[in-house]
Amino acid sequence: MASERAWQHFEGMTFAEISGDIFKLAFFSVWFTLWTIGGTHAVHAFLGHNLQTAIAVVWSVITVAFGYNMFNFGSQYVRVVVWLFAWLFVSCSVAFMKLYFKSVKGAHDAIIALLTHWSHRVDAYVLRVRYALSDWKQPTETETAAVPLTMIAVSVRLPSGEQVLSDANMFSHDHVLTLRNLVERQLGLQESGARCSLIFIDEPLNDFDRLFSAGVEDGSELTAVIIEEDLEKEPEPQDVLPKQRPPPAALCFLSVWLCGWAFGEASVACVIQRTLLGLDSFA
Repeated sequence: MASERAWQHFEGMTFAEISGDIFKLAFFSVWFTLWTIGGTHAVHAFLGHNLQTAIAVVWSVITVAFGYNMFNFGSQYVRVVVWLFAWLFVSCSVAFMKLYFKSVKGAHDAIIALLTHWSHRVDAYVLRVRYALSDWKQPTETETAAVPLTMIAVSVRLPSGEQVLSDANMFSHDHVLTLRNLVERQLGLQESGARCSLIFIDEPLNDFDRLFSAGVEDGSELTAVIIEEDLEKEPEPQDVLPKQRPPPAALCFLSVWLCGWAFGEASVACVIQRTLLGLDSFA
């Protein structure tokens, strides 16, 4: 296999050859980084295009370089094809997240919320299976010593006294988040940008606590306090582009320079990929 041949080749390399490859990779990586910054700045600042267009130009050049390597080596080395598709998937995913979530923090919060939601959904299904099996399964010594899984009835009111939930069936081992989501659906808060906090005996409950560990029992009554979340206003985009385009002579020079830049960018990207994948030695 190609991977085995590559490994055998690197096993036979001397220290000087390995050091040379590392130096070459480091040199071209620094060159590639500075060259990319220069090309992005030229498209953005001198030609008057926005930053998104400049990044798209750089991405296109790099993608063409990876496509060129796939055309030359793809029939022999599957890893070149995998590299290209991984590059397309990751870059398109980042672009989608940037457009959809507007910021890295927004994407991070959305991913954490999604993982939290599904982990609690899975936990809820597991509790229901355990409860269904508890009627005929004999509990072990560990389960007997622990707090038993039972069905409890819980009521929730607003501070005004308005009833939100009346004797809602919950498991004693459900997370507080499960009950809070039920309350928010009942109040219609999920689409309004607001949320609620559950209060029991004058203490706010933690979403990740179990109901039994928070002291909630059969017949308990909680208070739901609606919290209006302050939505941060996005700063209005400011026009940072030059108001006047460069003169025709400068545009011609920059166009010629960008052609050379694109060739150098693609060449260095090809060299870095070939070095990382060990293609130079087998071309």
